[in-house]
Amino acid sequence: MPLPELGSTGQLRALTQVTIAPEWTSQRGQVLSRLAKIECVAVRSYVDHAGIRSYVVEVFESARKNRIPTNNRTNPRSSVSAHEAVNPEAPLDSSRKSIARLERRYAQFVDMRGEAYNHAHNAHSFVPCDFCKGVIDEIVWGEKLSSILQFTKSKDKAMRELARSVNSLLMLVKSIGERRLCSGQ
Repeated sequence: MPLPELGSTGQLRALTQVTIAPEWTSQRGQVLSRLAKIECVAVRSYVDHAGIRSYVVEVFESARKNRIPTNNRTNPRSSVSAHEAVNPEAPLDSSRKSIARLERRYAQFVDMRGEAYNHAHNAHSFVPCDFCKGVIDEIVWGEKLSSILQFTKSKDKAMRELARSVNSLLMLVKSIGERRLCSGQ
């Protein structure tokens, strides 16, 4: 489109925000790009009509209002606190928006952690890579999600454990960047 001359009365179109990515971006790169936008994961619980407790996991993405990339400073208070992550009455900052919602039972979280451990452990014959070692350490030494102990715990403690577990695995996945892949990743 040729530029209008200075004396012309033609109107210029307003600029619109466009998200672009190189065509050669791998599927892994696209996933990591999307994960980088996730600010936190919040866990809430409820009891359905049959009396079964389920947990709702909400994924929050920061909805920045400032479009100038050089002015996007990381605010340490911008992430969801432990209190907000488990308390449904806690006010969520207006700069966050929920982009996904998932409903699962407690045992399904325990199964997911077991599967993640098995993938990370079986990916290496001898010494695991840094990522797989981080997953194994988080699952073995992090918060314990025991199916049997779920009945003796308060719902708030269970929600805190789930939120911490999911957020720590999210931070681990976000930290790997574009490093070399192994089958555990």
